Amino acid sequence: MKKHLSKIVFITAFSFGFIFQSCILDAFDSIYINLAIPVSFNVSGSTATPSPVVRSVCLDTVSIYNKYKDRIESIEYVISSYRTTDVGTGAAGNLTLTLQESSGTPLFSKTLTNVNIANYTTTPYTLSLTSAEVTLINNYFKLSSNRCFIATLQASNISPVPFNFKGSLDIAFRMKVKL
Repeated sequence: MKKHLSKIVFITAFSFGFIFQSCILDAFDSIYINLAIPVSFNVSGSTATPSPVVRSVCLDTVSIYNKYKDRIESIEYVISSYRTTDVGTGAAGNLTLTLQESSGTPLFSKTLTNVNIANYTTTPYTLSLTSAEVTLINNYFKLSSNRCFIATLQASNISPVPFNFKGSLDIAFRMKVKL
């Protein structure tokens, strides 16, 4: 009797284990992967309002994107921030960060007014986007196969002059990837 009972328990446990494992694997048809894009700017000038610094950014320059690009089901905006990576000569003034589609259509533009750039070396400034701006970015991914952006940093009313500093616009996306 004990011999048969142990076989029944083993077969039952094995069956439940197999069924449970199949259910778990079915539930994970896709996973979410975070994608961080840092956009670096070197800003310098001998006047209070230098020329804007413009950078082209493409997702295919990021290895994690390339690893999964053939299996991406969707890409969504998560968050963006500005941080100072090198204070340089030190400066204060206004910083305007703009992100555009590669065609030039604006996605968002945020201005940090009367800021000391040194304040953002250890704690980045989180850019608060409106729901309309987030929708613009997400629709760009849904409606276009183009994965490139234009990022601009415009400094204005900067003092003292001459000045130089380095900053970064960090943008985070979430990719849904099919397994």
